Amino acid sequence: METLVLETKGTAGDAGGQVPRDQSAPHGTVRTRVREGQGMRLITRDELKEESDGAGDLKLLFVLGEWQYHAAHIPGSANLPCSPDLYRSEDTLKGLVPDDDIVVYCSSKTCWASIAVYHYLVSRGYRNVRRYAGGLEDWEHAGYPLDGEMAAAKTRMRNAS
Repeated sequence: METLVLETKGTAGDAGGQVPRDQSAPHGTVRTRVREGQGMRLITRDELKEESDGAGDLKLLFVLGEWQYHAAHIPGSANLPCSPDLYRSEDTLKGLVPDDDIVVYCSSKTCWASIAVYHYLVSRGYRNVRRYAGGLEDWEHAGYPLDGEMAAAKTRMRNAS
C-alpha cells in the first residue's frame, strides 16, 4: 500500500480527511493523507466500457479541474474536481446519494486525484464507489471515444488527414 501526502491551500481546520498543517509547510497549506490499495474497489477499462454502454445508472465522475474536463473526458461523465472546495461544502456532492453506483477517474494510474476523491466519498458513506485507475490515458489508448474540446479537435485533425 502506498500513502501519498497531498498539500492543498486551505486552513488547518478544514474537514474531509485532512490532518493538521505541518509546521514546515507553507502557511495555509493543509496536508491530506491518501492511501491506495487496501480494499480500494477498482474497475477495469473493459468493465467500465461495458457498464457505460449499458442502460445502468452509473455515475461516472471526472475528478480533475473544470478546464481539464472541458478539454477531454469520457462520454457521460460529470465533473467533480478534487479541490479544496470539495472538502469545504457538502453542496459539491448534490446529485449523489449513498447508494449510487459511482466510478471516479482522472488522467492516468499515477494521478492521485481519483484516489483522494474515492476515499473522500467512502468516508462520507457512499457504499458503491470504484476507481478507474487507468483514467483518460488508458481509455484513449484503447481507442474509445472522448468528449471535450481537445477530443473534438483531434477528431477534426484525423478527419482532415
